[in-house]
Amino acid sequence: MIPQAAVETARFIGNPLDISPANPDGAVSISPDGRTYVFRLLRGEVSRNDVRVDIYRGSLASMDVAAHPVLVAHLYSTGLGGGVASYLSPVLDLWPETNPIRWLGNDRIAFLWSDGRGVRQVVMLELSNGALTTLTDHSTSIAAFDVSTKGDVLYNAAAYDGAAATSALRSDSHGMILSSTVDAYGILIGDLSGPPLIDRRMNTRWFLRRARDRSIPVVPWIEREDRDVRHVVAFAPDGRHAVFDPVPFSVPAGWRNYRDTDLASWVEGARTRPDQWMSRNVHQLYLLNVATGAAHPLLNAPVVAAEVKLAWSPDSRSVLCAPCFLPADTSDADRPRSGRAAIVDVQSGRAIPLPFQIASNRTVSGVRWDSSSSVEIWQRDGTSTEIHRFVRTERGWGLAATHGPGVALPLGVVLTIEQDVRTPPRLYAVDRRSGGRRLVLDPNPDLVSSYALGRAQRREGRVDIGLRWTGSLFYPPNFIAGHRYPLVIQSAYGQSTDGVFSLYGDAIGTGPSAIAAYGGRLLANQGMFVLHMNLTGNSGFGTEREGDARRRAFEDAAEQLVAAGLVDRERVGLLGFSRNGYYVEYTLTHSDFPFAAAVAADNWDPSYFQQTLLGYGTGAEMVNGGEAFGEGLSRWLRNAPGFNIEHNRTPLRLIIQSSGRFGVLTHWENFNRLRYLNRPVELYVMPQAEAHGAHNSQNPRQIIAVQQGVIDWFRFWLQDYEDPDPAKVEQYARWRAMRSEWRRQQAWEAAGHSVGSTPSSDFQPASALR
Repeated sequence: MIPQAAVETARFIGNPLDISPANPDGAVSISPDGRTYVFRLLRGEVSRNDVRVDIYRGSLASMDVAAHPVLVAHLYSTGLGGGVASYLSPVLDLWPETNPIRWLGNDRIAFLWSDGRGVRQVVMLELSNGALTTLTDHSTSIAAFDVSTKGDVLYNAAAYDGAAATSALRSDSHGMILSSTVDAYGILIGDLSGPPLIDRRMNTRWFLRRARDRSIPVVPWIEREDRDVRHVVAFAPDGRHAVFDPVPFSVPAGWRNYRDTDLASWVEGARTRPDQWMSRNVHQLYLLNVATGAAHPLLNAPVVAAEVKLAWSPDSRSVLCAPCFLPADTSDADRPRSGRAAIVDVQSGRAIPLPFQIASNRTVSGVRWDSSSSVEIWQRDGTSTEIHRFVRTERGWGLAATHGPGVALPLGVVLTIEQDVRTPPRLYAVDRRSGGRRLVLDPNPDLVSSYALGRAQRREGRVDIGLRWTGSLFYPPNFIAGHRYPLVIQSAYGQSTDGVFSLYGDAIGTGPSAIAAYGGRLLANQGMFVLHMNLTGNSGFGTEREGDARRRAFEDAAEQLVAAGLVDRERVGLLGFSRNGYYVEYTLTHSDFPFAAAVAADNWDPSYFQQTLLGYGTGAEMVNGGEAFGEGLSRWLRNAPGFNIEHNRTPLRLIIQSSGRFGVLTHWENFNRLRYLNRPVELYVMPQAEAHGAHNSQNPRQIIAVQQGVIDWFRFWLQDYEDPDPAKVEQYARWRAMRSEWRRQQAWEAAGHSVGSTPSSDFQPASALR
């Protein structure tokens, strides 16, 4: 299977905010009256270089009726990003977390969709006839919204339009002074008085658009900015109030009393350095009065960005929130992070905690009111779900039951996704009364029969510091027992992939790849093993132990597969994206294992130069053991990949996706130091990254370019293979020269010369070294 074919497979765009007994996977969205469902299906179209989204409507009248959905609308997206200065862009239209469905009655839905300018607006779709209406016309992209029963829209939109400044640097006879807010990005684009890059990307403002009226700023955001784009918004059923979660303008002193390590660190940052990235994790619930357009804090306690879920009571008097904290003057302060759920009275602000501790290894996937005296909290760990039901009695709220999906469900028809490691996801309608099931849609009916996909096997191991790694091992389709194959290790963290079908390795296994660089089965199909692996347990995330824990896991996994007789120890590659790219660079600069090739794609790099450019606000001081000043600098010298780059002896490809020139600049330290030391290194910039860069692009042309380049790189270094495609002649000429020079450099250093010194013109290697 090749990247072009993989891009044109399909996947469901779920609706995680609508998880319910009839929709346990969040694959569809169900109308308020429980009679209608809709779902969205996404697939890439290579010939058009865009992404098509099909929206279907179905009835829940019976299992047989539910099995025959009707196509309502086709929508098309470029799948492009907005470049480094604009987080909000068309690509976010295609992710369930950034584009949930809202129901307007029982026959219309609202969601976000980018207009012809690439600006995200709130749109409404009539399910009866497929008519699409735009409800907003904002000048900048919208991040989050809700629509009330009265037609009012509360939304959060980018504070800046993302366009790069065009003014040139100017001076006069008096010279010029940089403003206190300017950063390296501002200098690069010639804007010496504008906001720093992180504010350009993340800052937003809140607006209320009353039905048939213009948008007005929500008080107190008339002249002030919110510091984040990650928000939740929920109107009350009666439309008179709404709850949302902005970043507070100031953090109360009492919030320092929380004993959780992560929250304490974020709160301290929000108090002392509110502009830093991690400080923006601290949000607070606010209550909007729709009549006045003003909002005030609902609860004197923080919530964590992108974690809290909200649900209004049927009488519009209370809000269920989870996970959340209680006010700091209560006993909740010494509980683990995000470990509570509470019901908040919106008039008094009084929070009633539910008798329940949220498991640390599970995320809250949904909350709902089952009735005026019954609520449910849904927790998920990979594909495993638990439902916790609470009932209000004269004594207060108590836990009534904990069960899995399908137990005591009130509706006759359940819509669920079924898949396994060999079978792509399919949507089924299940009648819980009879046990019958009907296929609703198989979006990739010919995928398994049309392409040779090797088997996937679960592997695990233990690292010598007590941690465990787990992963999916993809076999080459024509595996021969006794033959040793190359291996590429794809680093991952986060969502479990147990029981999940994936072309790429990660949990989003079909459709345009969420991580363009990850080849998964596409790489395995070229005659090698691919291990998509994660590290479980307390791996020291955000501490000085983080990078080294991953190094140990990579080494253990490789040695295990070598010992099993499956892998050639001299042909092992490493592949990491985003923070996982840091793990790759850390390992290459701190490991003695002979990795033969590596790729670090669009990665965070806690080395000195990138952090200086970004303003030291991305958490590098935590993984390096201190700030890059005074005594802390000695720890950076020991830990940061850039300061240890001379230890790297592995051909490395760096990939820039989120931006163009600025991305090159932020990776310049490692690239240029490797180049200076005569190490094999290449820096590749994704097509259109300058204007339309995206960390998780969904544009077919961008994905194919990145993915095919990764496949070519590993095949060249691990298999000595060159694609005969005439369009790649220059690429392989460049790589052959790089390999020849590297072999000469290895021989030069093996002869006793200093690391990185340039071989003399008359040096003749005694032998060719790999």
